Amino acid sequence: KKILPDICASNDPSRPYWISSPYGGSHPNSMDEGDRHSWDVWSNWGDYGRYLGDTGRFISEFGFQAMPTWKTVLWYTAPEDRQILSPVICSHNKMNEGMERLLKFLVGRLGLPKDLQSFVYLTQFNQAEAIKTGVEHWRMRKPATAGALYWQLNDCWPVASWSCIDFFGRKKGLWYYSRRFFAPVLPVIREEGDRLAFYAMSDFTEELDASVRIAAYSLAGNKKYETKFTTRLKADGLTTVTTMNPHELGIGYSPRLLPVDGFCTTLPREHNGELLDTVVYLELQIKGEVYRNYLVFDRFRNLNLQSVHIETQVNGDIITLRSDKPGFGVFVEPETDVDISDNCLILEPGVPYELRCSGNPGRLELHSVHDLILRA
Repeated sequence: KKILPDICASNDPSRPYWISSPYGGSHPNSMDEGDRHSWDVWSNWGDYGRYLGDTGRFISEFGFQAMPTWKTVLWYTAPEDRQILSPVICSHNKMNEGMERLLKFLVGRLGLPKDLQSFVYLTQFNQAEAIKTGVEHWRMRKPATAGALYWQLNDCWPVASWSCIDFFGRKKGLWYYSRRFFAPVLPVIREEGDRLAFYAMSDFTEELDASVRIAAYSLAGNKKYETKFTTRLKADGLTTVTTMNPHELGIGYSPRLLPVDGFCTTLPREHNGELLDTVVYLELQIKGEVYRNYLVFDRFRNLNLQSVHIETQVNGDIITLRSDKPGFGVFVEPETDVDISDNCLILEPGVPYELRCSGNPGRLELHSVHDLILRA
């Protein structure tokens, strides 16, 4: 508490000295002051919905594991090792009960994977969605929460971990998600009581005009609603773009019973089945840049996801995708080991998505959440 602050002050008196991390408040990991490490989710086996209850002032560490990329898994396994709980796969996760946690969180949100390759992509999508949930929550609290840093960037060996880039520099789904949820403008849709609220969090220091597009589709690909208008975003703050009742988006009502976890029991509760069969998209165009987000109305394992047909065109190093239905966690796997501009995609029906590769991608494989989940 004495030596290091004095050394830092003598060498660089312009910067304050922070004694530790986490530090602040009545408890070193307090939500009231200072910086906080938020590990109630991964380390304490909690569903990532718990991030929404974390009101820390600066989240300087939190994380959620996923497998490395499929090409990397192929590199450190022999064919006989390619099972989810094989000794080789388990040894490439140094977290205590790491594989068990990956499975727990996967089943809790998405369902059972078909095989090891499905497990790889699904854990990456789950990781990306988990970190997105936290970052969106904390960004919308600005300035009460002033920042969020997830653990971790990359790996020192080929392993299942909290990273967004694996040992060989291959990007996991979280890396692509990070470019979206840490972008200067973050669109967010929230279900608030009986209404949907559409927000835009802007980090720009000036007010900005934005073109807004809101669309709603059934999971089968039928467009229920679309509207376009303009708005003005606040400088360095949160703007309420609009609010709507689901009926205004063409969403009716049909009863559907789903189990709800309770204390020592699971109770059925009636939900709006038509709402559960809907996805809503929010798109903002600002200064020539497009920012997108989406909302579904329950865990993916409870949704009637549909098989997606995706038209794919490759022109040199440009890949163009167009889907017939909403697509979730769509991974594009090039044959060649090229870098790709975006991946782990959320596709809106009929909307073209253009991806740029660092070279010729060769033959493409596409994987989406629906096709990776075991339905037996």
